[in-house]
Amino acid sequence: LDMLRVYSSQNTRKDMEDGNKVLLPPRILETIMHMGDLPHPMIFSMSCLRNQKTIYVGVLEFIADDDKIIVPKWLFNELHFKEGEMIRLGLVDYLPKATFVQICPHKTEFIDLPDPRSILEIHLRNFVCLTKGETITIHFLNKAYQIDILNIKPENQYNAAILIDTDVNLEFAAPLDYVEPVKKEVVDKNKAIRLNN
Repeated sequence: LDMLRVYSSQNTRKDMEDGNKVLLPPRILETIMHMGDLPHPMIFSMSCLRNQKTIYVGVLEFIADDDKIIVPKWLFNELHFKEGEMIRLGLVDYLPKATFVQICPHKTEFIDLPDPRSILEIHLRNFVCLTKGETITIHFLNKAYQIDILNIKPENQYNAAILIDTDVNLEFAAPLDYVEPVKKEVVDKNKAIRLNN
């Protein structure tokens, strides 16, 4: 679709930090409209030319400067972008709706929150899609929690799926910093012991 210079949203839009929607130039919308039907939702692939990593995102608005794409700061950091570097933008014609997502929080403190499943469900509403292998960031009570996306179903060539208007089975894997509790041996104090004198 196009080559754009990528910038972080850190100094412009704080409202972008809760999901994976980007700001694109108006000409991208014009290009898509000339192609015919507007896909809903619009899903874009962002490919870093430096490390060949591709991730899928939604669009918040078409208001960026002509050759720029503005991405959430957490996503910018996750992909190790450099301010102003060129990325390839593509329009994805089809992604399946997610039916299953397996996630792995980086910290045990996330699963120790009251009802982490509900917290995750609420925050995932801000995400248009998820990509297998990516690490997303969720903000809750002024803390940022990193979560790895381990698996997505249905499996497909993009390793990604849409989260809009779909029922998703969420499965938690053990957090990265999880340590098995040490089992203490129980000593039976009433057990008779035999002494050899």
